[in-house]
Amino acid sequence: MALTTSRPHIKRPLTQTQNHLIQSRRCMEQHQALWNGIKDYFNSCDLMSSKHTSWTAPDFYTLRQQQYILATNRERKKLNLLQRKSKLADLIAKEEKMFEERREEINNKSLNTIDINVFASECKRLERERHDRELELKLYHQWRATQPIFREFSRRQTNHFLNHKQMQEMLNKDVLQNENKQLLQCNKMEEECFQKDDLQKKEIMCFDISEDQTDTRFVGASGTVKAGNGTITGADHLEPAILPLINTQLLDYARLLCNLDFQDVLGGSLLCTEQGLKLKDILLTSYCISAAEYEKYFEVLILDRNVGKSSQEGLGYITSLIVT
Repeated sequence: MALTTSRPHIKRPLTQTQNHLIQSRRCMEQHQALWNGIKDYFNSCDLMSSKHTSWTAPDFYTLRQQQYILATNRERKKLNLLQRKSKLADLIAKEEKMFEERREEINNKSLNTIDINVFASECKRLERERHDRELELKLYHQWRATQPIFREFSRRQTNHFLNHKQMQEMLNKDVLQNENKQLLQCNKMEEECFQKDDLQKKEIMCFDISEDQTDTRFVGASGTVKAGNGTITGADHLEPAILPLINTQLLDYARLLCNLDFQDVLGGSLLCTEQGLKLKDILLTSYCISAAEYEKYFEVLILDRNVGKSSQEGLGYITSLIVT
């Protein structure tokens, strides 16, 4: 057997690279430990600062109070639930106990034949009485059906009920017809009102459109008529400018008045002529001209001594009344 001899372990000196690796590893461990400490410090600082801000917040007290109230209510509900469960368990146990006692009492009790016979006889008696009452009632109905007085009374009663019901139906029918007529009349009146309103609106719209299309002004001294942007001179050229907007019959009467020779009229009273009376009648009736306005504009303007000026001003006023 060969003997093995072990050499003693000889510690070899470390090289420079190994020393450098060891130092760098130690530095990394120290740096990691330092960084972890700094990180934990800042995390704890952030946590403490957030807690401090939450503690010093104005809503902290109210929030904590609400949380406390919710917790107390939750605990109270739990306690009430436990108490109710315990009470219900006690009641169920008592009922079960009573049920068991009653069942044992009934099972142990022996039935007596005398009591059974009494109960059976009582049931038979009640059944016989019920049958007798039914027979009596049937006999009574048969007797009543054979009696003529009762039959006449029932016939009158049924006739009265039928007549009363028929009258009620007729009254209800009349009431419904009257209501329908009233509704139809109301609807017709509403439709007429709506039609009138529509006609008035259409007239107003047509009047506004015609007013926008033509803007006529009359000058009495020179006998010119301005319509829109153009100018028409003389009484003979008046009709084409304003004919679409005025009553031609009224304009003819006005032109006849303006063309009359005032020297031929006695006292210059133009209103006494046939044309003047017709013009007055039309203005007072159709155009709602008051008597004061008529006297103001016709007796002052048309009956002026200056015949040419007054006739042109009167014609211009008449035409403006018709247009407006």
